[in-house]
Amino acid sequence: MKHISAIISLVLAAALFSGCSGANESSNTTGSDTYSSSAVSSLNSISSAIVSSTDSTSFVAPTASDDESSQPQWQIEPTEFEQVLKLLADYGVLMFDSFPPNKENYDVVDKTKKIPTKFIPGYETSDGVPTVIVPDESSINQDEWTEWHYKPIDSWTELLNSMTTEKMRENFIYTDSFVIMYKDEMYIEPTGGGRGVGLGMSYLRLDSVERPDENTYVLTVTSVGDKEEWGMEKDWLETEVVKVVKTADGLRIDECSRNASEFFQHYYYLRYGDIEITIPTDYDLIKNLT
Repeated sequence: MKHISAIISLVLAAALFSGCSGANESSNTTGSDTYSSSAVSSLNSISSAIVSSTDSTSFVAPTASDDESSQPQWQIEPTEFEQVLKLLADYGVLMFDSFPPNKENYDVVDKTKKIPTKFIPGYETSDGVPTVIVPDESSINQDEWTEWHYKPIDSWTELLNSMTTEKMRENFIYTDSFVIMYKDEMYIEPTGGGRGVGLGMSYLRLDSVERPDENTYVLTVTSVGDKEEWGMEKDWLETEVVKVVKTADGLRIDECSRNASEFFQHYYYLRYGDIEITIPTDYDLIKNLT
């Protein structure tokens, strides 16, 4: 698992308070007007988010061993902002690894619990989500039907719920074309993960962190495809806004598109000006579930 040094956070905060400006590239910010912003307007928000007064150095009791003396050990606890980044990255890993291109390598579903589904050719609902037909089960020829949605294993569903709010699931996950709700249960389709993740992607830029209230983080990030690296006339920019909230059960993702989840899964760092912030994540999430 990758980890972030608290020293980087302190250096970043110092740079921000001394007038360090964000990256100069322009971005076409998307998302609601409530949460769109520029890096200039939220320097204080970023610095206060990254250096948390409630998450600091903690004392770990010494343990005796044959090879080491029993000396006090100090452990740097992750700041709340670092926890926000890890939550977003872990969610990205969960989504990316749950929908692999290889349909046979599908470890997060119970293959005995499936429903036949068929997308209507050329037809989409008003919100862009393809309509799904679930035929009468008694009329299904098991040998001829090739498109199926499967029920996720319980540990997958529990992990998803531990990362997301109900609003997130209803507005972003349950409406995804890879997911359908059938008889109040979720079924997912084993299909390709992402849209060519890595192509035209050079680094992830942190544009702003806003705190509308003490329980909310709103991050605006831009995936930058460097024109020199990819042989283009200008940089390729994709901007996304994500929202994480503090609940009684801990941090939960409240808004995050599929594109945004891919950013946090793909990139190891966030750039803010000349500073790089490591994005910690657990790439063994699926392996640990199964």
